[in-house]
Amino acid sequence: MITKYFLGSNSHNGFVSFFDEMFKDNENSHIYILKGGAGCGKSNLMKKFAEKFKNSEDTELIHCCSDITSLDAVIFPNKKIAVVDGTPPHVLEPRYPCLREEIVWLAEYVDRKKLLPHNDEIVNLMAECKNYHKEADSFLFVAGEFIKEINKLGENLLINTKSDLFIQKTAKKLLIKNEAVDFSVKKRLLSAITDVGKVDFNETVSSLCDNIYIIEDKYYAFANRFMNNIYDFAKNYACDIIVSYSPYFPQTMINAIIFKNEKLAFVVRNTKNDFVELNGKTISSLRFYNTENVKTISERIKFMRKSIKLCQEDAVKMIAKAKTIHDKLEKYYIDAMDYDELNKKTDFLLESCEI
Repeated sequence: MITKYFLGSNSHNGFVSFFDEMFKDNENSHIYILKGGAGCGKSNLMKKFAEKFKNSEDTELIHCCSDITSLDAVIFPNKKIAVVDGTPPHVLEPRYPCLREEIVWLAEYVDRKKLLPHNDEIVNLMAECKNYHKEADSFLFVAGEFIKEINKLGENLLINTKSDLFIQKTAKKLLIKNEAVDFSVKKRLLSAITDVGKVDFNETVSSLCDNIYIIEDKYYAFANRFMNNIYDFAKNYACDIIVSYSPYFPQTMINAIIFKNEKLAFVVRNTKNDFVELNGKTISSLRFYNTENVKTISERIKFMRKSIKLCQEDAVKMIAKAKTIHDKLEKYYIDAMDYDELNKKTDFLLESCEI
């Protein structure tokens, strides 16, 4: 089965990486860390791995949030092998060189002499690309502040006792206690703000789960409380789970939990554009808020939600501009690459990889 995720996110706090979560504390894993500049063939090499081993029983394609058509990693969890782009902004360095990680230096196939005449253009393009990403970060920061404010207002309106009782009943009804299984959590991102807009990997959820619950909550507070409590219940029930986080707050705000063995998922829909193509049973949050007080802040909430949408649109424009600059940068390296030697290296890695 092939599933799609992100391991990096353009967020309220800048770029956040989960790349060190791939095989955390696993003694038997082996990671090929690809190094080299733009256009050195990292994504294409990973795509060749994915194609050759597409019939593997479990394959994860990790997409780039700055270029949705590009791959940042290919992971084969059951074989504990991964091929990863280890360059900025998601820098990855070996902890146990040669034993568990191996650096593959693709820039050795670049003819430096062909780059030197374009030194100034390359340096300027790199600076321009970086500046566009900084502008995107600024827009996402402002959007994130509005989200935090809506969540704060929502917490003041939330009927906690009613919420907690519902969450407890839901957990007892749907989760199965398994004494034979240790609690296991895999951190992945199903959503990201990308160069083409906000992307949610709906197909990953639907391919892994038969039973999907969608928590609709435009005030954020109930959904946050629900997901945090379900996460705690998962610990007590010894469940094997995949946890995904909001692209705005990828370290604190859960937007999906997948229970692999139970084929069960809980997904958050804060706006109509969240997991829009995903079908499931809807849990409306409105009954858990003080509806009379909600009316008094409805216009304020409406303004902030509109502001979030506008900031996100501007951030996407900046990420798209950065991608355009990156494509120009790539061309210089592509023209300087020795693809015959790169293909030989790729074939060697494919043959030597024990999958």
